[in-house]
Amino acid sequence: MKTYLILLVFFLIAVFLAFVAVKVYGRMHPDKEKEAIKTYLWAVFVFYLAFLFMLTFGLFRSKPEFILGNGEKIRDYLNNRSNFVPFATIAGLFRNNASFEALMVNIAGNIVAPAPLGFFLPVLFKRLRKAGPFILATTLIIVFIELTQFTFSVGSCDIDDLILNVAGAVIVFGVKRKQSRY
Repeated sequence: MKTYLILLVFFLIAVFLAFVAVKVYGRMHPDKEKEAIKTYLWAVFVFYLAFLFMLTFGLFRSKPEFILGNGEKIRDYLNNRSNFVPFATIAGLFRNNASFEALMVNIAGNIVAPAPLGFFLPVLFKRLRKAGPFILATTLIIVFIELTQFTFSVGSCDIDDLILNVAGAVIVFGVKRKQSRY
């Protein structure tokens, strides 16, 4: 967990320094500022996706193992590392008096980690500036992540993750939409 926080701090510092560089470049070359900002946003989005991938499948997870086609491993995963009942995992955390850290990782982490999608997707893709297409695209991205976790037996495949992930992205989408009209 500590390593992820350190990586996140370095990522945020790099994003800030790159933003300053883009602003300076924009003042020096006003005619190219919009292009520089768009390139910057794409670069930050790609690095964010890499960070999200690392969080989801990364450094401290079990070794990925392709389990499709292995009935025993699929049953084990479904029995021990999946949840298809909405809010069962969240309720279990509270029912079992989970530690504050466990609550933060499981609830806040699942809201915060995908939240930048609520900013990047509508800014970079005009078709995703309306709520319906945005929610559909975000849901499909999260379903893909959850199914990939299942396919490679990494982490857990949990409907609560899907709900919290989409909620985090939708919250940022709503705030961004209210602040400005893309």
